[in-house]
Amino acid sequence: MNKQVHDINLKLREERQLFNSFDPAPFLDRDLDDDAADYITDSVRELSGKHEIRLNILLPKDRKHKVSNADIKSAIKNHFNYSKEVLRIKLKSILKQGRKSLVIGILFLTSCISASELSQVYLTGFISKILAEGLIIAGWVAMWKPINTFLYEWWPITKEIAIRQKIRDMEVKIKEY
Repeated sequence: MNKQVHDINLKLREERQLFNSFDPAPFLDRDLDDDAADYITDSVRELSGKHEIRLNILLPKDRKHKVSNADIKSAIKNHFNYSKEVLRIKLKSILKQGRKSLVIGILFLTSCISASELSQVYLTGFISKILAEGLIIAGWVAMWKPINTFLYEWWPITKEIAIRQKIRDMEVKIKEY
């Protein structure tokens, strides 16, 4: 069974358009231009799934070869590999903060539940009920951050890591127009 390959075409007037003009580093180490990187990332995100994707860099036939095709391909792969690693570090940081928040939240929730129970034993009437319920609510509110982290914050980052990995591993062709 042949897999369908989706092409992303990036038509440039010159090689320099691919790279960040403010970055003084040599081409292999340079950042890609933000617009070019965003276009590639958004295109892969739209085509995401089980399909193979190929990036075609379209350059004019009469271009002066300031950068070899192999160096352009390498720069693209290096850029998205670096981007993937930055996201991986961000994910680790979020999960580490989530674990800290969870420990703090559980300790606070435990303290609030204990104080709520004690308030019902030692206090009476309406004030006792308000204090007891308020402490329970405060304890659960403190759990919002770890719950949010472990239910919602991590998975969009893992999806972005997978997209960067797909871009890094996809075929890149340099074509002339």
